Amino acid sequence: MPQQDDLYDILFDEIKKDRDVKDKAPLLGDLFIINEEAETKAKKIAAYDRLIKYFSHRTKWDEEIIQYLSNRYAAIK
Repeated sequence: MPQQDDLYDILFDEIKKDRDVKDKAPLLGDLFIINEEAETKAKKIAAYDRLIKYFSHRTKWDEEIIQYLSNRYAAIK
């Protein structure tokens, strides 16, 4: 399994190259929120919810990405 930093980079790259998403700023902002220590728990939970929903509803998604997000989400909840 890749290191968490590698998976974060993968998430960032996947969002950036998704041609179906016109406004990528909210999703990229969510990536920033989940990695920012100063963010509130409520903001992090909301960001994880949006990211998990985005990646799990894509036509092509990687189980490892969903597992990574789910594990981090469970840790803060």
